[in-house]
Amino acid sequence: MAHTRYPDFLDDEDFPALGQELKSCRRTLLDLQRLKKRYDDLPSKSKFSWERTEMSFNSLAEIRARILSLRQNVTMLTTNMIACSQVNVERLLRKLLEEQSDEGSVLSSLSSGSLSLSDNEAWE
Repeated sequence: MAHTRYPDFLDDEDFPALGQELKSCRRTLLDLQRLKKRYDDLPSKSKFSWERTEMSFNSLAEIRARILSLRQNVTMLTTNMIACSQVNVERLLRKLLEEQSDEGSVLSSLSSGSLSLSDNEAWE
């Protein structure tokens, strides 16, 4: 299995918790693939003999529980990232508006109502 390269915005340095969860997802997937490979490598007659391959329902139940836990953790992390991103964008917009207001810039001093008719046409 080839190593997956995640997009730059999923950098472990920026989002260490998400990086750890992604590594856990990969380990769980590899465990599941190994379990399936052991089953696939059995002769046809033996495939129904779970005891011979030590494939028990406990192994599958453990992997299922890990997948469910990982799904919950990744969902929580991405929800937190979205909330943090939204808060950050709002903070940056407020800062931009404050700077523009303080400097008396074009953004704060012009509105469509303050433009003459010819200026309005130029902006459209």
